[in-house]
Amino acid sequence: MLPTARTVLVLVLLPSLSGETARAQSPALDLSGTWTGGAILTNDWPGFTCRYEGAEDPPAVRLELSGEGAQWNGSVAIDAPPAEGSGCPPLSKRYSIPAAHVGDASVSFTDSGGNEWNLAVRREEAELMGLLAWKTGDESLAAGFKAPSGTTPLARLSGEVKLRRAAGEVQAAAAAAGAGAPREKVTVGKRIGHLGAVLAANAVAAGALYGVNKAGRSDGQGGAVTCSPRNCIIAALGEPCLCNANVISGAPCGTTTSGVPQAGVCDGMMLPCQSGFSCNRGFCEDRAGACPF
Repeated sequence: MLPTARTVLVLVLLPSLSGETARAQSPALDLSGTWTGGAILTNDWPGFTCRYEGAEDPPAVRLELSGEGAQWNGSVAIDAPPAEGSGCPPLSKRYSIPAAHVGDASVSFTDSGGNEWNLAVRREEAELMGLLAWKTGDESLAAGFKAPSGTTPLARLSGEVKLRRAAGEVQAAAAAAGAGAPREKVTVGKRIGHLGAVLAANAVAAGALYGVNKAGRSDGQGGAVTCSPRNCIIAALGEPCLCNANVISGAPCGTTTSGVPQAGVCDGMMLPCQSGFSCNRGFCEDRAGACPF
């Protein structure tokens, strides 16, 4: 049964207060410096799809971050070879990061090329792992390159990224953290606060799903069909899934007419799942899947 508006309001307000208290007591993340690593990316252009698997050494991605408090910026470089025999051009991109948002355990930004990055901070600030997804912009995939059809493919990148602090910076970050305030002990109350944040996000998602369904789906009466923008990967055994969104419906259906059904192949962008499903590891799953919402 879907939650009532009053239930959603209680779930959002009460846990959020405890979550805010926990965040206020948590030490600020220091993500400044150089991050390098690998990436598995796909460039989806109608009639011409390119896949890139960039290694960690030499690094396919180089991320530079600097800032403090709420003011963060930087740059990112992507260099990756195409799949052998694909006829795709090498990927070589340089973007600036005008503003980045650093949260409790994450960093997110949209680079100057229109790519949205959502990265989780793992292993005591030594690793960043998450998703990259094209959001806006009309940049060519490679200067002067044309597909066999004669068209110029544009950059429409999406995929997974895993970065580590550059050599020498891990020790420096650890030393800086040791010189500051001692690591805060996680109490039962703080665990409840974090759980509250999750419950609040799920309540918002449920409310959004309810609102969209009420507005009309493919009900045979002209209702707008919507799909799920949620795209998840599994970080590691025992770690939570990394997802680009908690809201599970309300997005356009990309190249499909009504979204990819359960167990179908998806990418969360050009092939999003039907409303109510989540694109987990490339397959549409319901609430009982590997990354439940």
